[in-house]
Amino acid sequence: MRTYCWNFDPSGIADLRASLADGHYAWLRDELAGAMAEPAEPTGAAGWWQESIGEFGGSAVAAQRDLWRRLFPGQAVPGD
Repeated sequence: MRTYCWNFDPSGIADLRASLADGHYAWLRDELAGAMAEPAEPTGAAGWWQESIGEFGGSAVAAQRDLWRRLFPGQAVPGD
């Protein structure tokens, strides 16, 4: 996540989206969906997200939803 998504850098996220389209990181979609299905905001997950993606200006849950929309445009956000 740090490599591609630090501070929600648009070019990094675009690179990650291209990598996903090329079949890399096949596990990411399911893991992100799983994390969103069981938000762990009150526990240490929020700290992990901040360490992984930097300052995202909101909650870990909001960051996950935003990241989902950027990585999987046109796909329903889990939990909606």
